Amino acid sequence: MSIATEGQRQLELVERVLDEGLPFVASYLKRVLNRPVIITDSSGRIHYPEVEAGRTEEAFVEIPSGIGVNEFYYRQGDGCLFYHIGSNGASAFVIVRDLPPEVVARTASVLKGARLAVKCCFASFHKFAKSGERFERELREYFLQKNASDVREIFMSSGKDLNINIPYTAAVMEAEEAEGGIDWGLVGSYSREYLKKTGSDVIPVALPTGLVFVVPNPYADGVFETGVNWSGSVGRSRCKEFIEKTFSMKTSIGIGQPYPLSDLYKSYQEACLTLILLRVMGKKGFVREFSELGVFSFLFSQGLSSVKSFCLKTLGPLIEDDGNSTAVLLPTLRSLVDHGFNRSAAAKSLYVHINTLHYRLSKIEKLINADLSQPDVRANLYIAVKAWDALCQWRRKRGFFAPETV
Repeated sequence: MSIATEGQRQLELVERVLDEGLPFVASYLKRVLNRPVIITDSSGRIHYPEVEAGRTEEAFVEIPSGIGVNEFYYRQGDGCLFYHIGSNGASAFVIVRDLPPEVVARTASVLKGARLAVKCCFASFHKFAKSGERFERELREYFLQKNASDVREIFMSSGKDLNINIPYTAAVMEAEEAEGGIDWGLVGSYSREYLKKTGSDVIPVALPTGLVFVVPNPYADGVFETGVNWSGSVGRSRCKEFIEKTFSMKTSIGIGQPYPLSDLYKSYQEACLTLILLRVMGKKGFVREFSELGVFSFLFSQGLSSVKSFCLKTLGPLIEDDGNSTAVLLPTLRSLVDHGFNRSAAAKSLYVHINTLHYRLSKIEKLINADLSQPDVRANLYIAVKAWDALCQWRRKRGFFAPETV
C-alpha cells in the first residue's frame, strides 16, 4: 500500500470513528486481523469489548510495565501483543490475543494504521474523564472538609446529567478491622464500573478510609424512590457482595436520610454516625440506615451538642471522676451495660472478684445518684454510655469525618 493510500485509510478510520465511536475501529481490527482484540485505558480498564453486567471483576486487564508510548510488547507465553498509544496526557492499549510470532510484524503494521482513530477516541475519553475526576475531587473535599463550596455548584459545574432538584442520600462504606492497606481509589474505580454496568446512577467517591455513595432519590407519585438500582435491599447488598468478593474483605455500610442537595452533608454525617454507633454496640458486616437506629436516631437528630449535654447530665460525675474515661468506673459501667446488667458476667469480663464489682457499682450509684436495679435507669444508662462512646469515636476521627465540634 502506498504512503498516500495509507494516509487516506487512516483519515477514513478517523472520520468513521467520530461518527460511530470506538466499537467501529475495534470491529475493523478484529475483521482485518481475524483475532480477538481488547482496547483499554492506561489503568487496564477495558473499553472494548463490552463487559457483561455483574462481571465487573473481568473489566480490567493487567498491563505489562515499561511499555513506552507508541511501542509494542509481545508476550510469547500467551501470544499477546500490546500496543501503547498516547493521547494528550491519556493512554490507550490495543491488545491482540492468540497471536503466533510469525504474524506479529503484519499485526503491528495494521495497528499502526488504526493509531489515529484510537487516539481520537481516547482524547475524547480523557477530556470526559478529567471532568469526572474534578467532580469527584470536589465532592471528596466537600465531605472531608465541609468546604465553603455549595455542593449544588459542584453538581452544576460537573457537566454531568445530574438532577439538582431532587433529594440525595449519602451512604458510607468502611472495611471491618482494616487499619490500612486498602486502595480505596481502586475500590472506587471497580465500584464505578459495577454501578455503570448495572444501570445505576449512584456516584461512588473514594475517601482515605472508605467510600461514600451519593444516591439520588427521585420522586414517584409524591413518594421517594430510594436509590434506583442500589439503595433497595437487594441492589445495595449485591454491590456490597461484589466489592467484598473482589477485594477479599468484609465491610459495613451506614446510610443517612434523604435531604435536599444543599444539605447532603447532613446525610453524610448520619451515615458516619450509623457506622460508629453500631460498631460501639459490637455489630459487624451490617447495612443499616440512620432511621433504623430507634432512640439513637432521635437523640442524634438533635445535634451533637445536645447529645453531649445528655451524656454529661447522665454520666457527668462519672466522666469527671474518671478524667479522660480511662479509669475503672466508666469501663465497669460499660461492661455491666454490655452484659445486660448481669453482675457475674461483668465481673468475669473485667477479671475482678464479684465483691470488687459490687464496690465499684456502689460508688457509681452514689456518683450519678441512681439505683442500678431500676429498669428506667438501666435503659437511660445504656443509651448514655453508647452515645458517649460514639461521641468519643467521632472525635477521634475528626480528621476523616470533619464533624461538628463536640
